[in-house]
Amino acid sequence: MKRDDIIQAALEEFGRHDYNTASVNAIIENSNTSKGTFYHYFSNKVELYLTLIQKVSEEKMKFLQANSSADNHKGNEVSIFELLKNQMEASVKFASVYPEFAMFSSKVANETNQEIRQNIDAEIGNATNSYF
Repeated sequence: MKRDDIIQAALEEFGRHDYNTASVNAIIENSNTSKGTFYHYFSNKVELYLTLIQKVSEEKMKFLQANSSADNHKGNEVSIFELLKNQMEASVKFASVYPEFAMFSSKVANETNQEIRQNIDAEIGNATNSYF
């Protein structure tokens, strides 16, 4: 589907570049779509970027829930340190299984555009709240 092609190309573009330097034209070219198709699915670059953040956050949360060994201790008291260790191990495993998500996440974590940063914090906060 063209929308998925755009998302994949955007994931790669935003994984290589920060928000300000990432190019919608490069995303369009690398997804083999037209500007019209891009704007049919996304009203602008911000909407696409936030869609990627939501997708990556949801995938990571699913992965962490499925791969966290803390779930194996149900009914037993587990220290916060053990929980953090389990989450860190699952996060490293996630990065090795989904390197393109890890690259994108790294760029998101280091984003300096303050307006986009506020949108990121709101989006990630929503995803994190639903996880917990």
